[in-house]
Amino acid sequence: MSIQIITLNVNGLRDKKKRNLVFNWLANKRYDLICLQETHCTVNDIMQWQNEWKINGGNKSVWNCGTSDSRGVSILQTKNCPGEVMFDNTSSKNGRIIKCSIKTESAIYHISNIYANNSGIERKQLFESFHNFFGNFTDDSVDHYNILVGDFNCTLDKTIDRNPSHSLDDIGTKELLFLLSQYDLTDIWRDRYPKDKRYTFQRGNSKSRIDYIFCDKSLSNKVYNVGISHCPFSDHDLVSFKLKLDEIQRGPGIWIMNINTIKVKNLRMHLKFGGKPGK
Repeated sequence: MSIQIITLNVNGLRDKKKRNLVFNWLANKRYDLICLQETHCTVNDIMQWQNEWKINGGNKSVWNCGTSDSRGVSILQTKNCPGEVMFDNTSSKNGRIIKCSIKTESAIYHISNIYANNSGIERKQLFESFHNFFGNFTDDSVDHYNILVGDFNCTLDKTIDRNPSHSLDDIGTKELLFLLSQYDLTDIWRDRYPKDKRYTFQRGNSKSRIDYIFCDKSLSNKVYNVGISHCPFSDHDLVSFKLKLDEIQRGPGIWIMNINTIKVKNLRMHLKFGGKPGK
């Protein structure tokens, strides 16, 4: 069993025609879990947008609102999404972060969707506060894994993730790298393409890779189909990957006889006489 997760900055969904085109396009792509940033959704829009997502072929969705012209993040679930998806409604209500979890028999995958600030100082403060969003796991009967996705509005490596490259690191890069180290997360696209120059956002002659998927390093061997793809409705490209979900392995095991079976008189007599029918 596997799940395909994508992250995409949609650059606003206020226009109803665009919103329904985006919803329909995403539903037809047959992704499983869709993390959106910069939705521009307000509290008054939530019920309508949730309904429109379902009309266009989607399933459940959860929204953390910003204003009608800034911020806003959401997680959309499709009808074919495997596992049990649990939405977290306790995220801060500033339109910057939203979370959900996917539960299987043997593991829980905690997914945080981030839209980082354009302001360098505010972005740095957001990254420094991330420890508040990574919960302490109280259920030790299953394994727990963190997955962090979104538009981080900064690059990890100024020499390869920007064109033209910068002489100085982006504000917030140091704090983001510390966060990844602290929680043992890895940039799965860069892991697959260590020397490639590929970008997710372009403005004028400036290009940058600022949209990321960071996974628990222990999941690396279960991640595949990592890619960056064009989205016709946004100025950002989407980042996607597939993850093989943990499943309890069913081995040959030991056969245990149902005790009620030997209560059948004919079978009991058959066994008593060594396979010969009793008289």
